[in-house]
Amino acid sequence: MLGKVLKKAGLGSAAVTLLAPPLRRFGRKPLMTAAEADALLCAHSPDPRSSAFFSGNGPAPSPDLDLDIIVPVYNVERYLPACIDSILSQKTDYRFRAIFVDDGSTDASGQILDAYPASPRMLVIHQENQGLSGARNTGIAHASGAYLLFVDSDDRLAPGAVQAMLSAAFSHEAALVQGCFSTFVENGKERRELSFPSPIAEDPPLDTLPGYAWGKLIRRDYFEHLRFPVGYWYEDSINAHILFPALQRDQAKVVAVNDIVYLYRNNPQGISRVAQRKPKSLDSFWITKALFADRHFFALENTQFDYEMVLDMILLTYERTQHQPPQIRQALMVQWDAFLRERFPGFHTRRRSFENLERATNEHNFTLYSLCCQLL
Repeated sequence: MLGKVLKKAGLGSAAVTLLAPPLRRFGRKPLMTAAEADALLCAHSPDPRSSAFFSGNGPAPSPDLDLDIIVPVYNVERYLPACIDSILSQKTDYRFRAIFVDDGSTDASGQILDAYPASPRMLVIHQENQGLSGARNTGIAHASGAYLLFVDSDDRLAPGAVQAMLSAAFSHEAALVQGCFSTFVENGKERRELSFPSPIAEDPPLDTLPGYAWGKLIRRDYFEHLRFPVGYWYEDSINAHILFPALQRDQAKVVAVNDIVYLYRNNPQGISRVAQRKPKSLDSFWITKALFADRHFFALENTQFDYEMVLDMILLTYERTQHQPPQIRQALMVQWDAFLRERFPGFHTRRRSFENLERATNEHNFTLYSLCCQLL
């Protein structure tokens, strides 16, 4: 509790700096090898071992379609009509189509989709359950528009979202357009969660953009061989570890619009709320490891940007797994050290506030590591 207060007050980094020297001397260091740590983690929640690389070819680009909106659907009968209507009612000069992928729903979601009148703005696909990644990948496989936009089926697109994002995309020849979003709850109250300093902000730092799959307009060619790895939670990690580095490598144009384009439902049953107590929260580590194994397919070299993003992922993974047994959290620290040594030999953080996190991980000092993860 004290850690949350210090962090919220902006004093977390100062507290780490003050406490680090004694903790470096007397902090607890688990006695396990990287191999033993890996075995512990695999026994607790195995690595799904799937890939983000797709070796095939998608449909040819359609000159008559500016945007495909991909909506994975699974057992959301209560929220689905509002989501569909928010998309189909978009007023825009651009041509778009919504691809709804019914991922083996066992409620009335499939029937709700089929009940909508046939429209060039709507394509419905039914498939056996493949999970969120599999449903999104099916949508990508059928997409032929210039851009892609992902929407979750319990959320809604804000009015004017398509017009605002595509206008920014085409006028700036952008590879990615980031929009703002609000969260809402069942009683309808909304809270803005993101804003930018101007109506259209050019080249915002990629490490400041939200990592979510939704709320972003992405040029479709970036998904020619990129897919969401199947079987993992936190599948949108492809943004931080594949998509954003590819944009950096290509010096691609990125813009952000200050319009609220997305309304995110604060769902108490969502993965982010229930995952911390599940062994599968270890996927936060497994998917990072898998995506870095895939990077050679995308001709991506490991850079300082990637190293700093992995340090951020260490903090996020600690938060996601904080209710796992202590031995599992210690094994994660040991495995993060092994991962950094393998993928980033000779790298050091350029953020002074992260120096103690780097040392603690390298030295297997779990006491200091935990303090850093809680306060930074």
